[in-house]
Amino acid sequence: MADKETEYKFKIDVFTPKTIPMLRLGEYMAELAKLLANTTSVHFDRLEESSCVLVSKIEWEAAPKVRSRIESIKRSEAADDATEAVARLNVMLREDNAVGKLLQDDNGKLAEILHFPGREIPKPEQIGPFSEQATIKAQLYRIGGRDDTAHAQLMDSAGRQWNGKLTKEQAAKMAAAGGEGLYKWFLVNGSARWLRTEENEWKLVDFHINDFKLLQDASLEEDIAALRGIKGNQWGDVADPSGAIKESRSDDDEVH
Repeated sequence: MADKETEYKFKIDVFTPKTIPMLRLGEYMAELAKLLANTTSVHFDRLEESSCVLVSKIEWEAAPKVRSRIESIKRSEAADDATEAVARLNVMLREDNAVGKLLQDDNGKLAEILHFPGREIPKPEQIGPFSEQATIKAQLYRIGGRDDTAHAQLMDSAGRQWNGKLTKEQAAKMAAAGGEGLYKWFLVNGSARWLRTEENEWKLVDFHINDFKLLQDASLEEDIAALRGIKGNQWGDVADPSGAIKESRSDDDEVH
């Protein structure tokens, strides 16, 4: 029943249909589809001139659900996938130096129902770089180097990669640990240098390895005992490190 279909228009102020790159258009359409949800009943209809306007048609039976979803976004009560889509659209708009609007026909007049500030969002201040002691539990998957400084490439249980600098002597010991160090788990203590970017992301600039210990299959308490045996970290001064770790971490973060 086409006469009962609802139209939503997403307007991007810096583009026209002739200037927006096709790949970027597809990215905007994908995030807009996530925002509106009800994927089987939401359809791309056309691009309109006057900036770049993506027109979506909502089948009549899905229109109340989409309307309710948009209202929940306006009240800041939306589901995570809708909130993430809004955030991603704003990031894309800021990258394109653009502002966006979601419009709906209201008795023959287009009404703005959601505003996407995009380029109007202030960028967070860059912080750092600064250094701090870091102890990680990670798996060694590559080690070596041709100059005086070797590199150990490690991955923690959350999938983060750490490129640690160490001496050739340390690298040889680490590679030989346990007979064959590759793909073994280590507790590694060192100095990490961090930078918070304008995109509000923490970036590891440098990681200098001071000490390390090969881990066997061990409990948390045994890991803590190994941590306390590494010189230069704070865990020797913590009365109840097991309780402190459990209290301060609710995820799978392996950085201490």
